[in-house]
Amino acid sequence: MRPLYCSAAIALAFLAIAIVFVLSRGERYCILWPGIDTVYAKGYTKRAFESVSIGATEAEVRKFLGPPLNASTKPNGTSTWWYTKDGDGMLYDFAWLGRSITFSNGVVLLKEKHIFYD
Repeated sequence: MRPLYCSAAIALAFLAIAIVFVLSRGERYCILWPGIDTVYAKGYTKRAFESVSIGATEAEVRKFLGPPLNASTKPNGTSTWWYTKDGDGMLYDFAWLGRSITFSNGVVLLKEKHIFYD
């Protein structure tokens, strides 16, 4: 059986680490749960995102992933569909996992995976 003062010291050490973590500036990447502050589109799965290939059509992407959370079109005619967005950071504002697909002329030009610290 561990002495009481040893258990109290361990608890205080964890508390000190937690306070430093919460009070530190900027977002942090959560290695235990990378997507903790990420909102995903209803049909999104990691496996489905990985299965989308360059050259796939918009219809094929919708079949794999469903509708995106957000879509935008640039003046050059490319459109980007976002399947993730920043969460609300209820307890702490962690980094979020960005997942997007860019189309040109109706076919996949680019798939992007980013970690956003904003």
